Amino acid sequence: MVNLPPKVKSALEQLRKSKGKYIEIKSINGHYYAFEVEGHWDSATKKKIKRYLYLGRITDDGVFKEGKHRIPDPAESPAGSDIKPGRYDKEILTNLSMNARMPISMLAKRLGLSTTAARYHVQRLEKKLGIRYTVELVLGSMGYMQFIIFVKFLGNRPPLSELKATLSNEPRIQLAALVKGEFDLIIYLLAEDSYKANEIVWNLRTETDLKGFDSLWNLNTFYREYGSVPLRQDLFDKVLKNRITKKRSDKSLVHKYGFYDREVAVLRELNANGREEFANIDRSYGLDRGSAQYAYLRLKQSGIINRTTISLDCFKRNHVGVIWISYINMSEFRKTQNKLLFNIITNRGPINNYSLMGDLGAPNGAILFMPATYLGELEDRSEELRKTIKGVRIETLFVTNILVGSFCYRAIDNSYSIQYEKLVNNRAITSKEKTRYE
Repeated sequence: MVNLPPKVKSALEQLRKSKGKYIEIKSINGHYYAFEVEGHWDSATKKKIKRYLYLGRITDDGVFKEGKHRIPDPAESPAGSDIKPGRYDKEILTNLSMNARMPISMLAKRLGLSTTAARYHVQRLEKKLGIRYTVELVLGSMGYMQFIIFVKFLGNRPPLSELKATLSNEPRIQLAALVKGEFDLIIYLLAEDSYKANEIVWNLRTETDLKGFDSLWNLNTFYREYGSVPLRQDLFDKVLKNRITKKRSDKSLVHKYGFYDREVAVLRELNANGREEFANIDRSYGLDRGSAQYAYLRLKQSGIINRTTISLDCFKRNHVGVIWISYINMSEFRKTQNKLLFNIITNRGPINNYSLMGDLGAPNGAILFMPATYLGELEDRSEELRKTIKGVRIETLFVTNILVGSFCYRAIDNSYSIQYEKLVNNRAITSKEKTRYE
């Protein structure tokens, strides 16, 4: 039983009377969250099963603030509560996020451990957090622009199975999620240019099962991003394979002339497993010995491969909040812009605050995707930003179902981010020597 302050306890009693239902309070990180509780008897387990529905937060002054997003909480615990960093965990996650192919001997030296001990800690984290190894690519160097699409259905929404199948069939869609708030659906799309992006949207609305549903589609350019989205294998199998060429001028931009088959092979295999052995890629694709490693080095030198990295699958079952910032007074915003940059790169836990963040072209603003490490964090974070960032309008959405793709949860060294460099350029911080991870 939570020991509640008198004002919070009084507010709880009033809330129970007004709702006419049983309500419990959870104390998480010093905040008080109200949950409606429903229970039923499970004949199979012969136990009473409780279902919690998030209602909102009660302040220390006894004021109930209703949650904008009523969140089911079947786990009965704060999202990510199983992430309890050990002595070496945070450093291991950062090193693997920055270079997933780092030799275990190099990692052991950084940790001050033996190779055997370092390997044990890595394997424990792999099992505990569901570490998936992958590759982060510089999409602009591959000839792709990034787009965020907001969709609002005006009336009936397509059946979930049809919507998922339709969006999955478009290989340039890397992420699609149902959301609760002003819109119903968010799509993260890659396309060669704005014309191609509009063509894809047009085809989705006229040539698929979506054509019979009234809806509004808002296509936005997405750039200067923080974070990454794991690419789907369909992008390599159905799109990049059509850009394979046998001839290419090394003096020309790579994406204008396509890729060698060995380069597509390396990109595809490292996307699936960032630690795949190059010799295995050579054998699987019938390449000459050393071809895959040579292609990898060429892709890094040309700026297409940014780094091999990780994503933590343990966060997939947890909540994802979306903070949408519109710039309405640039003079006021510029005065407090540094505070937003600090918010982005100041980690509050073992992983980065945001899995993905970037600027939007029209309407001019930014969008941030954050893993909610406890219920109600989306509202707390957006309220914090409203108090510190001026000249903006802040709205929130809540991801209820991921239809296509996944988010990338990791612990990137923020000194390598665009936001860090901007703070240095703004003279808000002094640049320090960066850790080398290669």
